[in-house]
Amino acid sequence: METVWMETPHHIKYALEEKIVRIQADQDLKDFLAEKGNGSETLAAYLCDAYRRKFGKELEIGQHSLAVEILGHAYLDVLLEAISVHLTDAPISLEPVLEALQKIEAHTDVIDCGEKEVDSNRWIWDFLAPFHKILYRAIQDYA
Repeated sequence: METVWMETPHHIKYALEEKIVRIQADQDLKDFLAEKGNGSETLAAYLCDAYRRKFGKELEIGQHSLAVEILGHAYLDVLLEAISVHLTDAPISLEPVLEALQKIEAHTDVIDCGEKEVDSNRWIWDFLAPFHKILYRAIQDYA
């Protein structure tokens, strides 16, 4: 099946499939994420809404989980630094998360964001989602 690319009002290219959202990791995405507030929440909300309209059901990915994943792929090195600096007092060990993040390819052409049953890395983004405010701010400071 051929991927059908669409575009957000901010010129970010995306494709929707059952259980998966794909985002082109190009200069338009980087420029949008570099704006004040990073845009990842706005983009995640837009993609969740587009998925709902297309498939008539919710994407089973939390909005903050999706936003953190988008930032994670666009700024993986910065995300690793932000976790190391800002989440040192987390109530549980972050070592498994850091190890998993280090295995993720940072600079892909397409970011594949899938629901748990089709994305083996979903747990990482779901785990980091509750820390979204800290991560958004840290990434904004470093990026």
